[in-house]
Amino acid sequence: MIKKCFFIIAIFSAIAAVSLIRIQPASASSIWIISPNGGEYLSVSSTYQIKWISSSDVAYTGIFLMKEGGGSIQIATGVYNYGISGGEVYDWYIPSNIASGRYKINITGEIASDGSQIVSAFDESDNFFTISNPTTACGPYSDLVVTGSTSGGSIWGSNPYTDDSDFNKAALHAGLISAGQTATIRKTNAGYLYNFTGSTFNGVTTLPWTTGWCGVNISFVSFVATPYLTLNSPNGGENWTIGETKRVSWGIANINYVRIYIEDASGAITGSGSVNYIYDGAIPISTSYFDWTIQKSQLPGSNLTFPRNYKIRIDGVNSTETGAQVVATDRSDNSFTIREAVTPSLSVAYPNGGETLIKGQTYTFRWTSQNMSGKNVRVALYQKDLTPPLFENIAGITSADSGWVSWAIPSSIVSKSNYYKIAVIYDSSTGGVAGESVADYSDNFFSILDTETPVAGCLPDGSLVKLPEDPKVYIIINCQKKWIQTTQEFNQGGYSWSSVQETIPSALQSYTDYVQLLKATSDEKVYKIIGGKKLWIPTSESFANQGFNWSQVQEATKANIDKYARAKLVRVASSPNVYYLTEAGRKRHILNSEVFLSYGNKWEDVVEITAADLEMYPDSVLIRAEGDKKVFVLIEGKKQWIKTAEAFNQLALDWNNIAPVNTTELNAYPEGAAIE
Repeated sequence: MIKKCFFIIAIFSAIAAVSLIRIQPASASSIWIISPNGGEYLSVSSTYQIKWISSSDVAYTGIFLMKEGGGSIQIATGVYNYGISGGEVYDWYIPSNIASGRYKINITGEIASDGSQIVSAFDESDNFFTISNPTTACGPYSDLVVTGSTSGGSIWGSNPYTDDSDFNKAALHAGLISAGQTATIRKTNAGYLYNFTGSTFNGVTTLPWTTGWCGVNISFVSFVATPYLTLNSPNGGENWTIGETKRVSWGIANINYVRIYIEDASGAITGSGSVNYIYDGAIPISTSYFDWTIQKSQLPGSNLTFPRNYKIRIDGVNSTETGAQVVATDRSDNSFTIREAVTPSLSVAYPNGGETLIKGQTYTFRWTSQNMSGKNVRVALYQKDLTPPLFENIAGITSADSGWVSWAIPSSIVSKSNYYKIAVIYDSSTGGVAGESVADYSDNFFSILDTETPVAGCLPDGSLVKLPEDPKVYIIINCQKKWIQTTQEFNQGGYSWSSVQETIPSALQSYTDYVQLLKATSDEKVYKIIGGKKLWIPTSESFANQGFNWSQVQEATKANIDKYARAKLVRVASSPNVYYLTEAGRKRHILNSEVFLSYGNKWEDVVEITAADLEMYPDSVLIRAEGDKKVFVLIEGKKQWIKTAEAFNQLALDWNNIAPVNTTELNAYPEGAAIE
């Protein structure tokens, strides 16, 4: 019984096994990398065993080196898998041309030994490992350090440096030094100073030790204080003047002396130890500034023009000897400006000689000033033939920059011709320093009289005249004065400024204004030229009422007439009201600035005319909105709708006098009763 049961169980187990084999699917191809799998440190020109496990259906493998950041190198292909229980092995001799860096291994399954057929199986190192190559530039390799002692040494290692107090160990940041170079390293609170040539320290790294380092030879390790030097002033943007005393200041630590230089834009320098210098010597650290009286002879270059831009450079040294080693340096972040000192001056502008001033009238005396900012002056009347000359202050103390004072000439002044000058004076009485003064006088004498005496007769045609305090220049034509309105017009006329003579107001007023009347040869319309624009004289009655003579009318071509813009915005000088002149020769008062601006008008286009000119034009009283047929008549400032053509005709109105207006103007008129 027992044997039979065993036999039955055995048969059942065999059947079950067969059944399991039939329903089990084929296993997927697979590869597992054992090493390097991350964190290892490898070196070039050495052999390393790459290990992996693969499933039995992977006959061959391809091995690739994958660089961090991209790029791959084929190590081998067609590597036969022996099915070793402990894993497959490939002895990889790491070539010397592999650059230092972080890498992973990639192993890919192959069916054919030539790598032409790939199976769906591969694996890659879980993390990066490191390859170091002392012959290539150092890279940021985690935990790579070099150890050494005060007696020197050179050791490549893989132990992370974690003890900052242990100055028998040191490291340099990758790329600052190549393997095989000798470096002197000094630990400071700012990091680690290093140099390659002896005792001069020419660099510093502040990265933590665990960031990544390369191996170097260590010749000396010790603690020292860090030299510190920074220029505070001038640091850019300042404006200094030759002759002024200005402070050069700095911050300093662990340095014995400072030398001061000045550089121009070309890099040329002067300063301590040179022929021209800011300070001839080295300033001890007990002083953190130097008060420099700026001398032109100290500035680099020759034939200098000003203003010029400069920078200050300071060097830290530990010895007063010429050529002492510089341990730290700093310069102005940006350029500052040095200017030449300019002498303050005053210049009388009016009255400057030849003028006639009338007692009882008020005049504005003018002058110009340079480099007098913040200074005050007084204006005095100078009289000749007095010993000493009499200076009578005619105005209180005022700012030199103001450039003017007003003076009403009192009746007590003695009337004399070509007897007076004015003086503008800066001295101790106006707040200046005793013994320091600036003054200017009228170039020639002027007159002060009781009344004006008009000039008899007319000046010759072409004479140029002006009033003393008015920039307007006039030319005399047929006993009329014509204003030359612009400098361009003056120059185009071929006039000379030296030919302009000053006159008195009553003499100028004795000349009527020059009127230019033009008409086209083929047109009866006569235009009056005002302010560079043409004003149509609409009727012969208006022409006669203005007192014009037909002999005054000049004929011109239509092209010349068309050069003048139509005067369509006008006002009388004594009134603020502005009128629009229609092309039909009628005037309409523009109610307000909103209406004025709604047409795109400009205030400078308004032409001043006489009251007689304005009276030439009848009122424009018929209006309609643009695009609308409704016609309104303006009566006593209100718009009234004329509802029918019959009503329009009954009022004896002219359809040709209807003027289109925009909605802004139409709405500006209050509504009146409609007319039917």
